[in-house]
Amino acid sequence: MPLQSQTFLGGTGVNSHLRAMTIDHARLEIVHASKCRLAEQVLRSFGSLRLQVTGFSMIPSVWPGDVLLVRRQHIREMFPGDIALFIRNDKFTAHRVVCRMGDQEITHLITRGDALQAQDSAITPAELLGKVHFIHRAGQWIAPSTRPSLGARLMGALVAHSGRVGTVLVRLDAMRRHLRSKQEVLWGR
Repeated sequence: MPLQSQTFLGGTGVNSHLRAMTIDHARLEIVHASKCRLAEQVLRSFGSLRLQVTGFSMIPSVWPGDVLLVRRQHIREMFPGDIALFIRNDKFTAHRVVCRMGDQEITHLITRGDALQAQDSAITPAELLGKVHFIHRAGQWIAPSTRPSLGARLMGALVAHSGRVGTVLVRLDAMRRHLRSKQEVLWGR
């Protein structure tokens, strides 16, 4: 049974609410890290995993709400343009491979989100979980493009330069998905 934050913290007022928010955030972080570790074990044990996207660092290639089908992949089998799923600090990230570094024995990947300006630090073989093979969106499985179109690259650059543009696009996409689901219910599809 969860404790009331005021009872647990002793007292009321702004300071106790801030402490309650901090504790609730810490609990959520622990739960999220546990889910990531479990999903990592599933992927490493069974070879594939489906994950729902929550961030917008890969817009327009991958949208919040999309489901990724990830299959375990060795780092030597990853190439520029592929979308890699990796784990770092108990968090999953799916970003596009920009280049490979290293030699035959030790290879690292450099990745970057399509809607981000900066590249990620090098991904080690231990951090790599797999490759995104398909994206489920609007009832269809789509193979991700290894080379986004000019329009997609321009949209990604626009989102990278303005967080507000990303927020507006995500809201528009959420409205589109909502309307689509209502149409499917209405028309029985």
